[in-house]
Amino acid sequence: MQWLQRLFRKKSTGQGIVGISFLPEGIAIAISDYIENKQLKLVHCEFSYAKSPTEYPGVLKNWFLTHNLANYDCHLVLGINDYQRTKIDTPPVPENEIALAIRWKIADLIDFSVDDAVLDYYPVPAINGSEATLEVIASPNSAINPRIEQCKQIGLELKVIDIQETSLRNLAMLLPKNEQGVAILYLQKAFGIILIQKNEI
Repeated sequence: MQWLQRLFRKKSTGQGIVGISFLPEGIAIAISDYIENKQLKLVHCEFSYAKSPTEYPGVLKNWFLTHNLANYDCHLVLGINDYQRTKIDTPPVPENEIALAIRWKIADLIDFSVDDAVLDYYPVPAINGSEATLEVIASPNSAINPRIEQCKQIGLELKVIDIQETSLRNLAMLLPKNEQGVAILYLQKAFGIILIQKNEI
């Protein structure tokens, strides 16, 4: 999921990537530097509790100054309450019409107006004879826009918006290959995510 790659075309700053996630009880950050062959090395990760969202700008500003984040590309990872996922059959339309067809198909499947939502999707390959489908992610503008503004206001170079499931998958791709597959369990107070990956699927 990389919604903003189409929207933000600024040249990559090159020093590294900072990942930020707004969670119910605070903000998480992970900072990685580019090393040889454009590989990433994690240099700092931290979680900062916040009593209310009004504290978020101060936390972000402190991190920005402490870690000199002006030279980092920012990847924003949406919290689990900021988006909905749904699986649909691939619409039988030309590629240039698929986005509009998806909006029409999911209008009754999400809890907010599709006209006021940002959508993205990725293909889900056929497994064990099943049909290939699309995984659609929808987020209301009211959830995304404040996050974008908070990052931009302190000077972060926002490049990508991602979701928790695909962020976990990216981590799983970095683990040593295992013929039996890899499972990642992510737990929060009110929910959990288990991701099982095998043969890069």
